Amino acid sequence: MRINPKAPDVRKMRLSTSLSQTDFWKPLGVSQSGGSRYELEPKRIPLCIQLLLTIAYGEERDGRAVVNNLRGVWTAD
Repeated sequence: MRINPKAPDVRKMRLSTSLSQTDFWKPLGVSQSGGSRYELEPKRIPLCIQLLLTIAYGEERDGRAVVNNLRGVWTAD
C-alpha cells in the first residue's frame, strides 16, 4: 500500500479525476491554496492528508486497508 505520495503524484492523481483543485481538496478539509502547495512544492504531505488521499482517491483495496488499520488501533483486546 502506498500512503506517501509526493507532490507530482498528487497532481497527477487530481488531474486523473478531472476535478478542479477546489473540488479535489475540499472533501479532505484542505483549501485550494493548501492543495496547490502540496501539488507544486517538493515537500512531504502530512500523514493525515496522505491517509485521506488514499481513502478518498486511491485504489479501493488501499483505501480499505487504511480504514482497517485505523480501526485496528481502536480495537479492544
